[in-house]
Amino acid sequence: MKIFLVILLSFFELQASQVKVAIVGDSITFGSGATPTQANRYSTKLGEFLGDDYLVKTFATGGLCILQKADRPFIKTVHFTKAFD
Repeated sequence: MKIFLVILLSFFELQASQVKVAIVGDSITFGSGATPTQANRYSTKLGEFLGDDYLVKTFATGGLCILQKADRPFIKTVHFTKAFD
């Protein structure tokens, strides 16, 4: 299994210059009260930790639920679709 993962990651590394990391979740994941450029956001810190080989983006929205069967499911938002771009 580990060899398969290494081969798979190597394939994706050849395909793109950066590995894309999508952060999905609710207002806590987004950084409640944070601005998109705030340095203390989780996604900003993760991007700094991972380095230039990774592109980290946040697709989190407050008041939504990750569960598919919920009042406001994340899966039905534009942020969900953009996370796969």
